[in-house]
Amino acid sequence: MRQLTALFLFLLFLLILPVSAPAETSIYLDILSLQLVPGAYGWINSHVRDLDAGVRVTSAVWESTDPEVVEVDSGGKYRAVGRGSAEILRKVKTSDGNTWEAACRVQVVVPVDSIAFSVSQVVIMEGTSVSLPRVKVLPKDADIRTCSFSVDREDIARIRDGRLYGVKAGRAVLTAQSDERIEKRLVRTDTCTVLVVPAITSLTLPEDTLSLEAGGQKKLQVHLEPAGVSLEALHFESSDQKVCTVDSQGLVSGIAPGTTKILVWTDQTAQGRLEASLEVQVFRPLRRLTLSVPKTVIHRGETVTFSAACDPGDAAVSSYTWQSSNPYSADFSDASPDSPKAGITGQQVGLTTVSCTAAGINRKRASLRLRVETDRPLSIRSASLSDSRLLLTVKNRMWATRIHGMLLVFSCLDASGEVLETWDMSVSDLNLSAAQFQDISLKVTMPDAMSKAASLDVTVTQVLEEGGKWTIPENRRETYRIPLTVHADIQIP
Repeated sequence: MRQLTALFLFLLFLLILPVSAPAETSIYLDILSLQLVPGAYGWINSHVRDLDAGVRVTSAVWESTDPEVVEVDSGGKYRAVGRGSAEILRKVKTSDGNTWEAACRVQVVVPVDSIAFSVSQVVIMEGTSVSLPRVKVLPKDADIRTCSFSVDREDIARIRDGRLYGVKAGRAVLTAQSDERIEKRLVRTDTCTVLVVPAITSLTLPEDTLSLEAGGQKKLQVHLEPAGVSLEALHFESSDQKVCTVDSQGLVSGIAPGTTKILVWTDQTAQGRLEASLEVQVFRPLRRLTLSVPKTVIHRGETVTFSAACDPGDAAVSSYTWQSSNPYSADFSDASPDSPKAGITGQQVGLTTVSCTAAGINRKRASLRLRVETDRPLSIRSASLSDSRLLLTVKNRMWATRIHGMLLVFSCLDASGEVLETWDMSVSDLNLSAAQFQDISLKVTMPDAMSKAASLDVTVTQVLEEGGKWTIPENRRETYRIPLTVHADIQIP
């Protein structure tokens, strides 16, 4: 019994006796996680504490779980190698046989080289909102592609819930900034202009059509209300860019002949979308205009047709204007502003210059000289042969009062019409007024063959003087036949 009591008391003593546990050894790192870019480096420090008395550190090493991601040397210096995740480990062994370990998590990422807004300007109407413009982040495989946005003038524009709101008319600057979680020195930024405009109430174009030559340009004039609203809120579009193109400023460029439409619209209105359109006709420019006419010498009362030819043939010509410098000499009997042809009729003897002006995108002019003459300047009214004298009665049909001379050609013909003999003689100046008759009495000697002749042909030709030279025009010749009924002894003086 006593033995059992003593054993119980001993066990109770062991339970209430304070027990002192061995001291725990701890290892600490001053950095527990890192986010790096390839090539970045630094140092990690470690601390060991709470070693039991007499316990010491026998070895300490640094290790990387993936040296292709991050390397670490024996001094705790690390260097990021390539994209990925790994851990840097600090392992410590103590003299009591324990091994202690601490880890730093490392992530190596591809950094952002540049960011850029997709537009240089954002246009917003007062009281409306638009989505934030896109930001292009390079390189495409960058790990952190998020950006933050800010506006320098929140009294003009504000950012809320990922949208840009127009507060009042004015200009502000929108800034995009790449994420700062890697290294602050690698932060990239870009800016664009925010233009807040008043609400547009009216959009009109001053014209319905526009004519333009291929290769030419013209700026569209757009009228907006209220006055002073920026045209930067407008959009332009060509329905056929093979005929013409239009840029964001409304500059229309002609490409090839044809017809298309230009549409102008804006969404910056209180009523919704407003739009207007106009038709664009593109033509070839007129390089040269030439005139042609069957002949440049006509008679009074005669009509000839002038033709205008364009180079190139499909050049833009809207009208033709025909003119005669001397309408008293020749004037137009048939001339239409829509036709490249015009008829002109001789009125009086003289010279005139016929000109044509083709008008369209550009203007070209061409001209030709035309001379008007009488059809038959002299007319033989009668002719007779008696007592060795030839009597001719002529009438002047010219407006001029002087004929410089005539050439008379005589031909003797037999009964069958065969010419037996021909001779000629000239007559000097004649003074004839309009509608005046004058007798020409000539004494001639008939040749022997004349006794056998059945008739005598007398050809009268007017002699002209042009530039000091005498000419005998073919169209100013007239022949009169005199029948011979008696033999006569006619002498040539």
